[in-house]
Amino acid sequence: MQYHKHNRRKYLLLFHVILVVKYRKKILNNALAETVKLSVLDCAKSSSFDVPEMEVDQDHLHMVIDLSPNYSISQLVRRLKQTTNNALWKCRTDI
Repeated sequence: MQYHKHNRRKYLLLFHVILVVKYRKKILNNALAETVKLSVLDCAKSSSFDVPEMEVDQDHLHMVIDLSPNYSISQLVRRLKQTTNNALWKCRTDI
């Protein structure tokens, strides 16, 4: 990982975020796991953060997030939960 440099500051903020499925239900199989990964990466493209590493298990999602100090981690987690939830509901209705 490289430090980010702007004007008079230098930073490297990495957060380990775990999103858990409600009641720890084991619903993230291959197709749904790919849908969740793609929705997180799309959210990262449209927002100002990077996801260097991500892993999906059957009932949770691990991410390492590289974030600027200008943004709040709580706002980022809220956005991630909204986008993944919407993607899962769309995938579920398509089936």
